Amino acid sequence: MPLYDFPIWAGDSQRFPTVGIRGIDWKLMTVEVPYSRHGSKAWNRHFTAMRKKYPRYSVLTLVDSGLKSIPRIAPQIIAEAKSRRTAQKAFELLATAICILDGCIIFSVEDAIVVPRDRSKLEGLSADTVIAASHRTWSRDNVILSSKFAAALSRRRFLSYAAFKLRLSYEIASVPWMDLHPGYYPKSFGVSRLLSEHVRMASAITLAYSAIEELQLEPRPQKGGSVKVKGVWDPAALIDIQRRLREARIDLAESIVWTVRGSQTRIHKSDRAPDGSKLSWTKQGVRDRAVKIEDALVAASWLRSKCTTHRYGKQTASISMYDVSNVQNLARRLLLGSTGMWSQLMA
Repeated sequence: MPLYDFPIWAGDSQRFPTVGIRGIDWKLMTVEVPYSRHGSKAWNRHFTAMRKKYPRYSVLTLVDSGLKSIPRIAPQIIAEAKSRRTAQKAFELLATAICILDGCIIFSVEDAIVVPRDRSKLEGLSADTVIAASHRTWSRDNVILSSKFAAALSRRRFLSYAAFKLRLSYEIASVPWMDLHPGYYPKSFGVSRLLSEHVRMASAITLAYSAIEELQLEPRPQKGGSVKVKGVWDPAALIDIQRRLREARIDLAESIVWTVRGSQTRIHKSDRAPDGSKLSWTKQGVRDRAVKIEDALVAASWLRSKCTTHRYGKQTASISMYDVSNVQNLARRLLLGSTGMWSQLMA
């Protein structure tokens, strides 16, 4: 099958698997002298050739166990696929996998184009488009795990849908992990008075929860009742959600961090807000909790139903970025677990 150049270089500290990483209808690999050392003949040949194709092509500097800086060539990701369209779909899935592993929008690849390795067969691309594509390239780490994640997502349509929904949620509203650090940023995000912000955050929550629904892991009332009444689970609803979580390979023994900061809002005071247990850093205005996955799902469901999806009310005006990140983090955790990637990420 034809080969296609991705506009991304793998900055991982380990070598990309020589057998490649296979998804549905495509395989990702590297064929670009990935570990030539600086100054070698292979280095010079490769670097000169790549600079002709990609003016922004650069090298990667790693630090070995002896704390020495070692410059080396970061390998370009290549796709083997039946067509450029298929390769482009693979790249979009890889970019989405990277975004979800990051947990926010750091790696933005809008309008990035996959180019045939054989430049004599551009499959509908113009020469000007290829030149423009050569100026939009990226080098970053965690590409190997992201490639494995993308391959897992490609095998089931509902997994891909969930991933794309979560990525769009991040694009609408997201914050880097460090902004949620309780030590450096005990309360970075308060309740906004801007109506446009309410719409933006509500939309991000709705999409993140919709990703959970794609996984079919939303709480479901049994026999017309509520899943919880005054904080107490309906036994049938609890058995049902726990069964589906286990079938999706979610470890129910592991809790999830539910971020709660600052003074209490209407959302914090609702009977659907998860209780959980205190964390080591929980003190004063940082009221973060370790929450069971099933309880976090109920809280996310309430946010979606009462605050973000239907006609907005008073609760909607109480949404903050902490609420957004809580639902996004929950969707991320469930998607990684459902694809078997959570255990690899935590290894």
